[in-house]
Amino acid sequence: MESKYPYKALYKYIPSRYGDLEPWQQKNQRTVLDFKEGKVREIDLKRIATKIRKLAWRPDDNWVIGFVPAHTNEDTVKRFSLLAGYLKDNLSIPVCLDSIHNYEDYDPVHTKGENTFKLHSFIRSHFEGKNVILIDDIITSGKSFRTIGDKLMYIGALSIHGVIFAMTIHPDKPVKEGYNRTLK
Repeated sequence: MESKYPYKALYKYIPSRYGDLEPWQQKNQRTVLDFKEGKVREIDLKRIATKIRKLAWRPDDNWVIGFVPAHTNEDTVKRFSLLAGYLKDNLSIPVCLDSIHNYEDYDPVHTKGENTFKLHSFIRSHFEGKNVILIDDIITSGKSFRTIGDKLMYIGALSIHGVIFAMTIHPDKPVKEGYNRTLK
């Protein structure tokens, strides 16, 4: 997945529709699905915080952390509340869980819904003139991440850097150069 905004992913995620998975793939899949339910392991909280510290190592660069909303506001809160709380307690970077939200719920693209990103609202003052670390759960096509990044830039963000919990891997599609940007 090409992106105009740099990002790193913690895990490789293979959707269950691919059937038989190796044990490590099953473990990653369970970890990712748990994350989507708001269950984040301590080790993953620490890994995410460490990656953010590496991105935002100069505190005078005016950083802020935002989240790509889920398809419902309820799911956004469920998915990211624990992580947002951890980051607030352990980093000296403002964390804005409620600064990007949906005007209304929508069906996600991966379930054949029509993803209408025009329905997101932003609290401009939280992002204007700031470098944004944008956190997302899973990146597949990258459309959500790019669209939110574009809108943040439009309202005055200085830069967008992504920390993605998992990147979808399709075993039946060739991997392009630069596609797998998984964190080590």
